Amino acid sequence: MQNSMEMKERRRRRSEYLQTAVTYQLEHIKEEYQLSCAGAANRDGLFAAGTENTMFSKTLAAYAPEIAEISNKGLHKRVCGEVKRHHPQLADDYIAVHKFSVDEEVMYLFASGSEETKIKDALEHAATGMERIFETT
Repeated sequence: MQNSMEMKERRRRRSEYLQTAVTYQLEHIKEEYQLSCAGAANRDGLFAAGTENTMFSKTLAAYAPEIAEISNKGLHKRVCGEVKRHHPQLADDYIAVHKFSVDEEVMYLFASGSEETKIKDALEHAATGMERIFETT
């Protein structure tokens, strides 16, 4: 159960505009899970929303469809290493991507941060929030 402060914050940060609501959700998980960044990409790897609209986030969005399909840890490390080569500020971060569908549209949530488990939990949390947002907007 959420405490009253979290519920108050959630109510205050609602929006009838889809992109704004998604951005609020991503900002919430970034803060709650202490992530470096969080964002969403479409099936083509185009940046859709995020905690920051930078080349860094756009690069993660571009690689999100590829990273989401990787099951081999070694390959994951190599692909993420390529992203990190272009963005040294990610050097110590773990990068994770969560694929999900909304109204038969494939989307990707991506995040980076220092703890793999936290990032994966954050993306699960964000996916649940995103599904709710798409249902109500």
